[in-house]
Amino acid sequence: MEFKRISIDTSKHIFTLHGVDDQDRVTLRRELRRGQIEAFLSKVPPTEVALEACARAHHWGRMLDAMGHRVKLIPPQYVEPFVKRSKNDRNDAEAISEEACRTNRHSGLPARVGFVIHRAPDWTIWSFTWPPNVTSFRKNNGFGSAR
Repeated sequence: MEFKRISIDTSKHIFTLHGVDDQDRVTLRRELRRGQIEAFLSKVPPTEVALEACARAHHWGRMLDAMGHRVKLIPPQYVEPFVKRSKNDRNDAEAISEEACRTNRHSGLPARVGFVIHRAPDWTIWSFTWPPNVTSFRKNNGFGSAR
């Protein structure tokens, strides 16, 4: 079956899937256990998969990216306005799908979910804090001030 987009609401044990076709008609509403997700999505041809960004979503995003799917991580604050009626997993998955179809908004991380830790070298932080600290030390301890 061809899907335009599959949205996944992750939870601890049960994942809720919401799939739409090219006309944005709902063609998939299913709940799968954690162990069944990989087997199910490996059978689906590469498509866009939208996830609500959280700690677990990064792991699933990397795994789905390795399968050839286009991963879209969406921040939770962008999904919340689209939740209809009561908040449950099925409505959350539908809201993720609704937000994923918006093209004019920044939607989390790009399709390639690669992470690089950016860190400034220690000497750059030291060089920014050094002059004020040294100046206050000299002033408070009698160095360089007229007595």
